[in-house]
Amino acid sequence: MDTDRQGQAPELRTSSKGEIHRQRILDSALSLFMRKGFHQTSMRDIAREAGVSLGNAYNHFAGKRDLILAAATLESGEQDDLIAALREATGPEAARPRFVDAFYRSVATRETAALTAEIMAESLRDPEIGTAFSRNRRRFTDALAKTLDLSEDGSADALLDLVEGRALRDVLEDSVMPGQDAPEDLHRMAARLWQAR
Repeated sequence: MDTDRQGQAPELRTSSKGEIHRQRILDSALSLFMRKGFHQTSMRDIAREAGVSLGNAYNHFAGKRDLILAAATLESGEQDDLIAALREATGPEAARPRFVDAFYRSVATRETAALTAEIMAESLRDPEIGTAFSRNRRRFTDALAKTLDLSEDGSADALLDLVEGRALRDVLEDSVMPGQDAPEDLHRMAARLWQAR
């Protein structure tokens, strides 16, 4: 999940006061999940961080599980934005390095790595959460395959796994700076995968 402020999830454009509160609660929850973890964060913590009452938080979300499910919707929108940006490239060959850099930057932050781990753990415990994020992944790989002209042999999945795995490893090894493009060796590996399609 992309972050645009240190340790905070990106905000959606909203119009009504209720939508603004809902988004603030979701942003606060994701920020806390990144910093403290899913199980170490309470709804009271989320309400306090969002600057709303506990009752208001529960009016918008039945609990932390609903917040994680809402994060799936947010993730889907971010993926759509990334694919839309790729479609502006002049052909699949030009889009591939753009994708590798953009996806690497979106994943290669401590906050995103922490949130990814939390979501993966909850996805294993709760099949509905797992299904929501799996559906996002499938939509993303299908759109990526179409945009980059990849075959349906799993090349898009392999490309996502390659970039995401490397970005998360670089975060764990503390060898990436915020906003940094993908390393050259990752681009070479992606190009080899591309040529093998």
